[in-house]
Amino acid sequence: MSHSVRSHPPTDIWPAIVLGCLGLDLFGLCCVGLVLGLWLGGDTILEVAEMIGSATSSVTPTFAPSDSPTPSATATATHTPTPTSIPVPSATHTATATLTPTASPTYTRLPPTVTATKSSTPAPVSEPIVDVFSDYRAGNWEIYAKLPNGSVLNLTNHPANDGHPFLSPDHRNVSFNSDRDGNFEIYTVNSDGTNLVRLTNNPGADTWAAWSPDGTKIAFQTNRDGNDEIYVMNADGSNQVNVSNHPARDMFPRWYGALVDFASWRDGQMVGYVVNPDGSGLQRR
Repeated sequence: MSHSVRSHPPTDIWPAIVLGCLGLDLFGLCCVGLVLGLWLGGDTILEVAEMIGSATSSVTPTFAPSDSPTPSATATATHTPTPTSIPVPSATHTATATLTPTASPTYTRLPPTVTATKSSTPAPVSEPIVDVFSDYRAGNWEIYAKLPNGSVLNLTNHPANDGHPFLSPDHRNVSFNSDRDGNFEIYTVNSDGTNLVRLTNNPGADTWAAWSPDGTKIAFQTNRDGNDEIYVMNADGSNQVNVSNHPARDMFPRWYGALVDFASWRDGQMVGYVVNPDGSGLQRR
């Protein structure tokens, strides 16, 4: 049985077939293969199929810059993290106080308050003085105190005449006479110039005050009875007693121990006498 052999298509048709296959999808390939099979015969169909498979497995398509290729299946994954909410502490704060017990207070009993009463002796001051004297340096007679540091303090500081100062035994008070009230009276003052006290008050002149050695009494000269007499009083001015009691002049009292010593004209001349603070025991010395 004789077969008629068909001539093969020209060799320059294969590249066109291959490119056509690369540009078509699977349905187009099937249609092309069917047409070629009908045209070329069975053996030729097999050869074309092998050529198409080899071409599709070895040729990588390229695209011109103007082409718009289908996006590749390989994609770079971009992960945008979802922000995690951060808890914000509440502005409301509740404070819890812890109470620590404290020790019971300790009470100290204070001494009772003492109310000062009037004493027969002027109240002393803290700084004793060395000596006292009268001076006319300020334009009138004043009483001055010499302090332990050598300085001088004006104790009276008054426009009247203050004289005949006498220092107390403890050097903390001074007696003197002054005419600041119209006639001479006896005064006392502290050694720092404070606590001025008037001890006598009568129309006569009271002068020459002198402290007793124990500081409880003051002897002084006065003419309140019409002539000069010697009186003794307590240091606060109370209980004023005439201890000389004579019509002659008795003057210039001072203390001789516990006795009052004074000068008297009762014998026609000035003679010294002593007497007890109550006026008893008068005797010539």
